[in-house]
Amino acid sequence: CWGNYAGPHHKDMEARLIWPELLRLQARYISIEGANPRHAQDWEYFAKHVAARFIELDKVIMPGVLDTRSPLVEHPELVAQRLVQYMQVLGPARVVASTDCG
Repeated sequence: CWGNYAGPHHKDMEARLIWPELLRLQARYISIEGANPRHAQDWEYFAKHVAARFIELDKVIMPGVLDTRSPLVEHPELVAQRLVQYMQVLGPARVVASTDCG
């Protein structure tokens, strides 16, 4: 979680920079932001560079599919698309829906 504040997220650290550290955690479930526009594309890096190791380590991802800071309500199809992006890479058993800042 990059902090659930109302300002712009232009100084958030790139998710790709913290994946090596996240993979070292003993935690099986890892919650990440995914609905925030600053991090909505992070799944592509994850799919190409992290997913295989994620599976080897028997981890489960909890992508944020709802932006709790936004006054807008995401369409159910958008929520489904966000989940499917990860399910196509990891399989449905390794994906649990979450909110940004879990």
